[in-house]
Amino acid sequence: MAVKGKKISLQSAIDTGQINSRRQLIERVAFEGLEVARNGSSYLGLRGSDGQRFRIHFSFANDAGLKIPAPELNPSFELIPNVGEQRRWRV
Repeated sequence: MAVKGKKISLQSAIDTGQINSRRQLIERVAFEGLEVARNGSSYLGLRGSDGQRFRIHFSFANDAGLKIPAPELNPSFELIPNVGEQRRWRV
């Protein structure tokens, strides 16, 4: 299914109540093979496998604060100062 078709399908599922939480939406997004590019309070910015982006808007009642957790850093990484404000990672 093309990106436009996936957007229409996801937005329709939200609007008709088939998807009624952020968790359900994220599960559906993963099932569709999409990547979350942006995680807003009332929308998700998604990216298809072809690189095209689109947004899905929602207003779920009970989980407005639920966010996708940030990936955990490898504990062996160390942030070291470099010249100026630049930073680099050292393993």
